[in-house]
Amino acid sequence: MRRLITRRRPIAISSALAAIAVTQAGCTATPNTDDGAEDVAEEVACPVTITTASAWVNRMPGPDAKPRLHVVASLEGVGAGISTLQRSEEQPGDALHLTMALEANAGDGDLTTAEVRYSELADAPPSGGVVITCGGTTIKTIETIEIVY
Repeated sequence: MRRLITRRRPIAISSALAAIAVTQAGCTATPNTDDGAEDVAEEVACPVTITTASAWVNRMPGPDAKPRLHVVASLEGVGAGISTLQRSEEQPGDALHLTMALEANAGDGDLTTAEVRYSELADAPPSGGVVITCGGTTIKTIETIEIVY
């Protein structure tokens, strides 16, 4: 699953240079007749790396307590808008597959750090661990998941 980011460029670019840029970058261009600019959609790889990640099942007793799986990841990226971890629609194998949901960021190119979390009801950890993907690529696999009492 890849995200597309739309960038606007002035039409003043010569058609030859625009064709070369589109071919080289693997982009698709669609003209926008509203304001004399064209939209260029580009595939973007994941702009973040996971510095630390952990997962555990919380089975602590208490009133209305229900066992929950928790996943926490610390991230770094340049100008990356980071929002959440989401359960992937496809769940192949025995692992829990999570996808990084990124927001567009008007960032200034500075290094950004953030922490993302995911939680769901679970009596036991997934036997295949937790796999985190971003931009269609696996960026972290958590194999050891503890049960906390």
